Amino acid sequence: MHDFNRLRSDLPDHGLTYLAQIPYVYHCHHFNLFHDQSLEDALGEEKAIELKTEAADEAFSALLEALSQAAGATTPAERLELASAIFPWMGQGRMGFAVTADGGSARGEYLHYSFAWREKYGSKVTR
Repeated sequence: MHDFNRLRSDLPDHGLTYLAQIPYVYHCHHFNLFHDQSLEDALGEEKAIELKTEAADEAFSALLEALSQAAGATTPAERLELASAIFPWMGQGRMGFAVTADGGSARGEYLHYSFAWREKYGSKVTR
């Protein structure tokens, strides 16, 4: 079990939160859904998904690298375990990975954001 709380710090006068020296923002699903819809309205669904995917990749790569250094996780197995552990700690659900020499896959369960999306848009927007 990882103690991510020991790696968390705040600058309350500035409204900033850090995890392993990496800034992060945690919002309710209402904010996230509005953010996503705003991007899709402005860019179109395809470009918005591309932008969000690239941004998520950059942000999580930086976070995972910093967490790996702080936790001393050097092997691929340790880093995958760390990636799986941070996801529920941040309130996002569970994420599991299946990795082989040929590639891999990720599977999410009980994803907070997905449930919120389905509740709000499920009958109106198909994806």
